[in-house]
Amino acid sequence: MQIFICIFTIETDKNTMKTALLASRHLTKPEHYEKIKVALQELGTTHVLHGAEGAGKEHAQTWAKETGNAETGYAPDWSTHGRAAGPIRGKKLIADADNCLALWDGKSPGTRHELAEARRQGKRVKLLLE
Repeated sequence: MQIFICIFTIETDKNTMKTALLASRHLTKPEHYEKIKVALQELGTTHVLHGAEGAGKEHAQTWAKETGNAETGYAPDWSTHGRAAGPIRGKKLIADADNCLALWDGKSPGTRHELAEARRQGKRVKLLLE
């Protein structure tokens, strides 16, 4: 009788810190970006995940260009999921992140939902209120 043992190793880059940037879409001023930039540095972020729309996309792309780090957009599939597309996108975006950074106006229901989802998933959340 022969016994075969296979061991699989999955290599991950232990130096990568993925941060989900959750931002109320209209918070696009330069001072908003400066707050985000400082917070991303404090979190040790090397890769920003964002919702591929509005302020999150704009700030993530600016940060990636300035730092030479990565950014990835998660576009909602409105045609397939209709109104549920935003929450579905947010859930996946947060699940793929190590932590979350939220820039919130205190009103946006989308960002409110994403904050609740991040807490539900047990993610560390840094909140910047505007």
